[in-house]
Amino acid sequence: TMQGGAFYKGWTPSVIGVIPYVGLNFAIYETLKDVATTMQGLNSPKDLDVASGLACGGVAGAVGQTVAYPFDVCRRRLQVSGWVQAGATSGPVYTGMMDCFRQTVRNEGFGALFHGLSANYVKIMPSIAIAFVVYDKAKLALFSEGEAYAKISSS
Repeated sequence: TMQGGAFYKGWTPSVIGVIPYVGLNFAIYETLKDVATTMQGLNSPKDLDVASGLACGGVAGAVGQTVAYPFDVCRRRLQVSGWVQAGATSGPVYTGMMDCFRQTVRNEGFGALFHGLSANYVKIMPSIAIAFVVYDKAKLALFSEGEAYAKISSS
């Protein structure tokens, strides 16, 4: 039978991987918007068109995913390791996140930490790009509404 603890085997790399992923996504997205604004001779990132925002978001998503992906690989391997320990399947057993990284690199090479990354780009890049553009457009719409409300309520 499957032990409940096996479901939590990938928790640590998941949590640790989210930090650089989210942080890099936002930092790179905002930086790329500033660069695009300057390159296009615009006054503000608010003036960027949707296509530019999508390009900035896609690149940001790709970079963030590349940095965080080894943690995702480790998470999946740790989860499978839990099933191995429970006798449900066969494969390597890891004692934790660092052991997983060590064994993976030693036995399969550094590139194994990035297996499947290119396929993941197909999912992540448009997803992050759209999320950032929608976030920016919603922020602009809400801010504009807030300004209008402030003018109405102050008169």
